[in-house]
Amino acid sequence: MTNLEALQSVVDIPQISILTLTKVLIDAEIDGAESYVSGNASKIYSAAAAVLRTFMVSSVSEGGYSISFDRSAIEKKIAVLDGSVVRGVERLNI
Repeated sequence: MTNLEALQSVVDIPQISILTLTKVLIDAEIDGAESYVSGNASKIYSAAAAVLRTFMVSSVSEGGYSISFDRSAIEKKIAVLDGSVVRGVERLNI
């Protein structure tokens, strides 16, 4: 599993583009193509929280379709991710 795939698995929102995830990894100074190791967990969780913060709107409409998100669920997931980063937890169950 690569760091990009690890980020995808933590974020777990299929509508997020690979370009968005890749940019977040670059901003966090993580090579998305490198193999994921547990030592990267805190950085991946932090990057996932950054991605999820962009989805704090209740819905997105574009080109004749819309996507709705459960704001409360996203807030809870961000809180868990942020707490994991603060505690340095290497495993996350969401």
